[in-house]
Parts: sequence; C-alpha cells; structure tokens
Amino acid sequence: MHAQTLDTRLRPVARALRDALRPGPPPFPQDAPPDRTFAFRLAGLRLEVPRAVLGPDTWRALNDRTYERNELDLLPRLLRPDDTVLEVGAALGLVSARAAQLARRVVAVEANADLLPIARRTHALNGVEVELLHAVVGHTEGEADFHLHREFWASSTAARPDTRHLRLPGRALSALLAEIRPEVLIVDVEGGEVSFFEAEALPGLRQVVVELHRWATGLAGIARVFADLGAAGFAYDPELSAGQVVTFGRAEA
Repeated sequence: MHAQTLDTRLRPVARALRDALRPGPPPFPQDAPPDRTFAFRLAGLRLEVPRAVLGPDTWRALNDRTYERNELDLLPRLLRPDDTVLEVGAALGLVSARAAQLARRVVAVEANADLLPIARRTHALNGVEVELLHAVVGHTEGEADFHLHREFWASSTAARPDTRHLRLPGRALSALLAEIRPEVLIVDVEGGEVSFFEAEALPGLRQVVVELHRWATGLAGIARVFADLGAAGFAYDPELSAGQVVTFGRAEA
C-alpha cells in the first residue's frame, strides 16, 4: 500500500483516539455579552471570536478543534510555496491564514460582513497577509442574493428556513479567476456548491478543493458538483481528500 494512502487512512483513527481522551468542551456561554471575545488555538493558529457570532455548534467545534480540521490537515500537502490561492467562503479566516503560511499569495472572499473583522483579526494574530474581499461569488457581476443565518456557517446563497435575505455585492467566479490567476481554488459555501461550478471553464487551476454539505444538497447535489467539475476537466483525488472535504485535480490527457 502506498505510504501516503496508508497515512491518510490512519489519520482518522488517530484523531478518534485523541478525541475520545479529550475532555468535553466548556458550557456554551449563552449569557455572555455579544462583544465578549473568546480565544482559541487550532493547528497552531490563534483566533479571537466574539460571542455575537458564536452558536452552540461553532462553540463545540472550536473547543473540540474540529472546526475546519480537514482543510487544515490537507493544505500542507496541497499547496506549493509559489502558489496563488483563491478561497471562497473565508468565514473566521482560519483556512486562509493557514494557506498564507504556505503559499505566495492568498485572496479570500466572504459574503457575511459580520465575519470580515474577525477574519482580519485572525490574519493579524497569525502574522500573515491575506487579501480579503466582501462579495457573493457566483456566475455574474452585480448584486447577488445571500441568506444570512444566526449560525454563520449555515449562511449561504441557497435559501433555507430561518435566514434573512440580503442583496450584496456580487462577483463572477470567471472574473475573479481572470484577475487573480490562482493555481488552487478552495470553496466552502454551505450548500451553494451545488451550482457553483456549472458551465465554468476554471482556467489556470491545478486543484479545486470543495467542502461538501450533504445536509443542504443531498446526494443529487454532490453528484452535480462532481459532474460539473468533471466537465471542466477535473477528477476526484482520493489521496488529497478527507471526509466531506474533497479535492479535484486537473486530469491530464
């Protein structure tokens, strides 16, 4: 068995053992003031997150160190020192901070304006430079729909219950790719991935990393992501994928 494949298969086992021995997270600070900030450290990276954007699920993931874990584990094997990276769905800035430690240039896009100062703080705390843009990324330029949820990770371009509809600045993925010219594209858009790659050519990319959200898209939506990326010339790479975070490499003829 290939050593890298063996390492990939054993990593979840080691995590499960480590997690079983780790004490549970502290109680969720339900009554803390909205501006109270809580500090976390994940994969050697520092975060400071205000209570205003913390919900029980995010609190648990940050304390358990499972928040964005798969992406953080994969990035050192994906990125090269001379890479330019485009991340769509920056959230708290953790993945872009790690990418900036490994790559030459990182541009991160986030639609939720409440998360922008948190992401900037994450970048500053970790001494990295990331170009942070406020926009909804889709197929066209101009205003775009965004559905804001009280749990920031459930906000998306896809409409669902308990969200607030907003019209925000929109950027076309094709335009961003032409301007930034990344080698690696990272997409975490909470269900919006189902139509994200439709009819997109994706020029210049070596790899595309997507976090899948079966709870939002169903298996049919996941099949659509695979089909659209296949049509653009990309193939699923199991050795650079983990759980719901999947990597596609450009398939060479």
